Amino acid sequence: IGDYPEAMDEARHFPTGRLGSFQRHRIRFWSIYDLALGDAWGDLQFSGLLRVESARVYSLRAFESPLSPTQEGILFDLGYPDIPSNPDLYFGERGSEDFAGFGALDLSVNYNIPLWRQLRPWIKIDVFNALNNDKLITWNTNVFPDFEGPVDDLGLPTTFVEDPSFGEAQSSADFPVPRTFRVSLGFRF
Repeated sequence: IGDYPEAMDEARHFPTGRLGSFQRHRIRFWSIYDLALGDAWGDLQFSGLLRVESARVYSLRAFESPLSPTQEGILFDLGYPDIPSNPDLYFGERGSEDFAGFGALDLSVNYNIPLWRQLRPWIKIDVFNALNNDKLITWNTNVFPDFEGPVDDLGLPTTFVEDPSFGEAQSSADFPVPRTFRVSLGFRF
């Protein structure tokens, strides 16, 4: 209901394939080393986390592409009282393209010292993305139908034109989070 099957091509308007959240691999290597400095000096802990993220996916899709005159004619001839709003037009399977994967190293140092009975003040220093990986991992994926190129049976363009900034960063979210420091203080009791 509401798919207009006579005037819509499943492979071009609502294809199957990988969803945008698809990720083939996600790996975490984590290690902690405890160093006891003695009853008077407390404990020192070192920790490292290696995060490996494989690429996410995207689709070659023209957002809100207008219906072709052929599609409008089919809908009119069949007596539909309304026509669909401009549907997205796909050029290939959903999720057919891959962004870039990346890796990051997080480090942590934690020091606590016995003060009185169970009371132990502590300080913790975290460094996220310690090697400052600034690789481009997502980018502009906008494409537009090429109305001057070949068309399919429904009059839909089969080729596309890339946005002038296709493949370029759009915001800071297109990169891993930059090197970040965090210092925490507290008491254990």
